[in-house]
This record gives sequence, C-alpha cells and structure tokens, in this order.
Amino acid sequence: MLNASDRPILVNSGFGNQSGSYNLAYRVLGLALTPSLAMMRASTKRLFHEGDQGIRGPFRVARKLSVPTAAIGIVIGSALWIGAPLIRIVIDDKFPEVVSVIRWLAVLPFIKSLQFVFGNALDASANQIWRFRLTLSAAALNLVLNLILIPRYSWRAAVGTTVLAESLLTITTIAASWLLARRDARLESNAAPTNPAAV
Repeated sequence: MLNASDRPILVNSGFGNQSGSYNLAYRVLGLALTPSLAMMRASTKRLFHEGDQGIRGPFRVARKLSVPTAAIGIVIGSALWIGAPLIRIVIDDKFPEVVSVIRWLAVLPFIKSLQFVFGNALDASANQIWRFRLTLSAAALNLVLNLILIPRYSWRAAVGTTVLAESLLTITTIAASWLLARRDARLESNAAPTNPAAV
C-alpha cells in the first residue's frame, strides 16, 4: 500500500479523529480486495511458468486476466459505494467521515486489480526491479503530496493523493510491461536467422 505516510501525517497535522476514519476505511478496503488477491494467487503458477522465456508470455496472460480482474474490481467498488452506510451498524458516531472515505476509496479495487495482474507479470519475468522502482516512485510522490496537502485539506487530501498515486502506479506498471514485451519481441525478431533464399 502506498498510504503508509497518510495516517501519521493526518495525526501530526491535528486530524487524529479523521485519521481513525481513514484507517477504518482502509481496513474495510483491505477486506474487500480479498477476491482480487485470491485470483492473483491462483494465477501465479501460470504467470511464472510463462515467464521462463521473458515477459511476453506473462504479459499475454496478464492481458487475458485483466478483463475478469477489472470486472471483479468494478463489482467490489460498486458494493463498497452502495454498502458504505452499513458500517454505521457496527460503529458509533466516533468516526463521522468513514462513509465518505470508503466511497472515495471505492475506485481502488478496480485500479489495484489491474496493478496486481501486470505487476505480477513483471515479477514472473524477472523484471521485479521495474515494479520496485515504479512503486518507490509512486510512494515518494504520495509522501510529498501528503506533506503539502494534508495540513490544508485533511482526509480528502490523503484519499486524493492515494488514488492519484495508485492510478499512476497502475498506468506505469501496465506501460512498463507493454514496453518490455515489445522490446523482447524486437530483440527476438532481430535475432531470428534470415532465410538465405530470400536474400
């Protein structure tokens, strides 16, 4: 998760109660992501089997998996949005912003489902360094934006910067997978022996 800095900055900025709402909403989100994580674990063996010859195989698998995983993410996000008020049944009024925070975060199951599948494609093809670099960059961006915006806009800034950072991480992870797959295809094409009869 890229939100490791959000809660401490909320507390240090004087938004301790809102930090509680944010933390609770993230726990709900973590539970909601379980189906997507289970699907990713189920596909791990297939991705790593395809990764023996580079990233082209895992990228093809990731593209196929992206449709059902994105669909699951949309269903989960919709359920979070619609069902957010039900959390009032199990908590008191100590966290008044929690319903709003959950609804703002409801887009993340869709975003992270794609991030998981293409990130795993990088891992399966021995390109983990790219996933690490992209994740580190997104976390650094999130931290900087939090330091600037949370003191002014409280939990809304925390949610907004997290969604932005996770979205950028997903886009760059997909782009890195695609570019590396194209690079491998180009290298394979250049290494292919030419047909003497065609010369």
